[in-house]
Amino acid sequence: MRLPCGKWLPNINAVKEEILMHKFQNEKTRSSLFSILTKDEATIELLGDLAKIENLEDLVKKGLEKQQEEGRRNAHMDYITRIGLFIQDLILKQLDAELVNLIEIKRSEEDTHLVTQEEQNGQDFIIYKKGQPVYFIEVKSKWDENGRFALTKNQTEKCAIEKSRYSVISVNIDRYKKKHDIDDELNIRFEDLNDFIHVNDDLGAYFETLVQENICKSESNDPKLIEFRGSIPQRIIDTEGKKFDGFISELIEVLMK
Repeated sequence: MRLPCGKWLPNINAVKEEILMHKFQNEKTRSSLFSILTKDEATIELLGDLAKIENLEDLVKKGLEKQQEEGRRNAHMDYITRIGLFIQDLILKQLDAELVNLIEIKRSEEDTHLVTQEEQNGQDFIIYKKGQPVYFIEVKSKWDENGRFALTKNQTEKCAIEKSRYSVISVNIDRYKKKHDIDDELNIRFEDLNDFIHVNDDLGAYFETLVQENICKSESNDPKLIEFRGSIPQRIIDTEGKKFDGFISELIEVLMK
């Protein structure tokens, strides 16, 4: 005997749900279904569309791998930044120790005399004598032997404009790591790091023409370069760079004038 449609149609969804849940006896599977059903309608629709993909397992696997890779990349960048700042502090302390009786050294980001972002981004440290800025220093670290040290646009311009009193202190971390381990506590001593430090105090000559032309074009409202970087190959660092101790000796002579 058939039941009138009016009696079974209202209950059909409940019956379908009961049949569906009966199909899955595994508690983990049931828990997953309940987790899905607690989501909002848009998410459930999205999951429904994903379920129609034939190679869904492969898609999810690749998505998770990409997410994990991005996580590792971000963690590595944080690690590099942390070590870079630590090395900056080491060099600042060494500069302070070497020049303690002669000058005052300030991080550019802490210098209240600088009023624009362009000035603050042009160097890491500024050396003052009698309250006046007399020397600018940028510290760069490199993790890849085949890579290059790179100056930002503002640093490149500052290097060119102040070419006679601007130095780049470069630290080759790739070479350092081949002889010294770096633990989570950053057990880096300046005495060990010093072998992998070079100082170039004449890089402005390489960038001067480019920067001056760009400044002139800015003033005349001609087409110009807006964003660029100053790339420094390792060859220039190795052949023209000075050792830190030699740089300090020459710097003291300059500052004594």
